[in-house]
Amino acid sequence: MNIDGTNTVACLKPIDADTSKPTVITPLPHMFVIKDLVVDLTNFYQQSIEPWLKTKRAAVEGREYRQSPGERKKLDGLYECILCACCSTGTPRSSLVQRLCCMLFDGSPTEERLQSLTEGHKRLYGCRTIRNCTATCPKSLNPADAIQKMKAKHLISEAVGKV
Repeated sequence: MNIDGTNTVACLKPIDADTSKPTVITPLPHMFVIKDLVVDLTNFYQQSIEPWLKTKRAAVEGREYRQSPGERKKLDGLYECILCACCSTGTPRSSLVQRLCCMLFDGSPTEERLQSLTEGHKRLYGCRTIRNCTATCPKSLNPADAIQKMKAKHLISEAVGKV
């Protein structure tokens, strides 16, 4: 929800000790309201582009896929996303930020994921790096930085593909 002008998760937002002014609580902006403060997150979740790790290596039946410590470290600051939609509703142009965190540096083949992010109207490049998504993240993640890294990765991919 939006509390005093900031998208946040209510259980993580401290109560203002200054009782001389009212606390204003509204539903998340740019979302359809179902009832009271409850918004419809259906579209938000349907935009997911498989936010899980992928690998080129074949899985061995009955065994888990093991990451190296280096591969795991690349996910720090990315996997903690709780899909609360605070970032996505922080700016109406950036509905893709929640999808980038797990897929960005998971060490998996991302060409098909990059392609899906750049197809259609202003998907990846719709972000203007205003950083509202980062400012409003209740987990203190940096989705704006993730988007910039994804843009750079896409540009490199495009350049290599044209050589």
